[in-house]
Amino acid sequence: SIQRRMYFSSISIVVNSKINAIFAVGKGESYGFPLYLIIYSMNTLAQSIVARLSVCYPQREARALARILCCEVLGQSDVDFFVGKDTLLSENQQQKVEDILQRLLHFEPIQYIQGEAPFLGARFKVTPAVLIPRPETAELVQLVAEEMRNRYPTLRSLNDSLHLLDIGTGSG
Repeated sequence: SIQRRMYFSSISIVVNSKINAIFAVGKGESYGFPLYLIIYSMNTLAQSIVARLSVCYPQREARALARILCCEVLGQSDVDFFVGKDTLLSENQQQKVEDILQRLLHFEPIQYIQGEAPFLGARFKVTPAVLIPRPETAELVQLVAEEMRNRYPTLRSLNDSLHLLDIGTGSG
């Protein structure tokens, strides 16, 4: 691995061309505490996550989980993720990524790890005590709503008056 060191103030930056990352190690100039950052190319970070998850997940699912981890957990935009923009990871973020990867490698659903799941444009809190809202259920709700509107044409003009209630499906 080829490494170059550059010194800025009291921060030593190591460029590691093998993994396409920059490691910044040193002391924060005005704060006096250790500063550990890694600057990853988003493509490299995502590829690393996919490679680790591909042991347990199909390639497509591993890529989807990498996007969720980079965008929803680390806060990268989808655009930055897809264009491979460099990102800084603090030591805490690195540890968070590692912790989440370990949980995913033990087949814990990403929704439980995040503590929430999307459903029809809303986000619901989820824990292992409740079932995760499924996309298939959202499709079923949309089909039922459309069928109700077709059966009762007056509902088409009163979109706000159609309410569906889901009872006893194990959602806690």
